[in-house]
Amino acid sequence: MTVSITELHRHLSITDDCDDILLQSLLDGATARIAAVIDPELVTENAQAVIDLAAMQLVTFWFENRDGRGTIPDGVHDLISPYWAV
Repeated sequence: MTVSITELHRHLSITDDCDDILLQSLLDGATARIAAVIDPELVTENAQAVIDLAAMQLVTFWFENRDGRGTIPDGVHDLISPYWAV
């Protein structure tokens, strides 16, 4: 995946770097979670943007729900489902 901390700052409207360690941790977790369920052979260059968006949405969900409540948003599943490993 190709999401950067700078992109996450823009996506989350964060203007400082005080949460960068947390954001990197969340991004690493989102990347691992998504990589575990997709088939990399199905991810074309164009599809990578969709996978990156799913990662950003998952990071946003975890960042905003640090108490551990809730389930992964359907939008994340919707974005990655065409690339699921069978």
